[in-house]
Amino acid sequence: MNGSFKTKPWPKLADCDPGLRVLEYKVLVLMPQLEAVSSGGIMMSDATKDKEELAQTTAMLVSVSPMAFQFADWPRDRVTGELINAHLVPVPGDLVRFKQYAGGEWRGRDGRNYRIIDDKEIYGVSDDKDAPQPEAPSSIVQVGRAPLVFPVGGIPNGAAR
Repeated sequence: MNGSFKTKPWPKLADCDPGLRVLEYKVLVLMPQLEAVSSGGIMMSDATKDKEELAQTTAMLVSVSPMAFQFADWPRDRVTGELINAHLVPVPGDLVRFKQYAGGEWRGRDGRNYRIIDDKEIYGVSDDKDAPQPEAPSSIVQVGRAPLVFPVGGIPNGAAR
């Protein structure tokens, strides 16, 4: 993102209403909303604002499909079979980084802009102290409006991709 554009604050996860449930290995992220005025006080045209919003590479993870982040190729504990470093799996509410122009656009019921992307296109989770914190424990993955509860210890073994 160009540093001269201000973004609106992230909403609470409960206030997001995308009206879409993602499937397969997809996740749904909420794109940042840019202010119409730059930090220098210059009004942006709608075309410039749209172009900058589309080019964003940081967003808030809103929804995760049941198959996403199964990581069949990640190392597992030889005794329990559980993922090693399962705490690194992103959960709804995390700020995530991904490739520029990744995925497809979606306009939610709430009027916000979302993007549907593959789980493997996410290459990092922000440690930013100002980032919104996940509103659910890591053993609960939000899928649309119905949470999936996994056993304590992380995400269960998944099918190989």
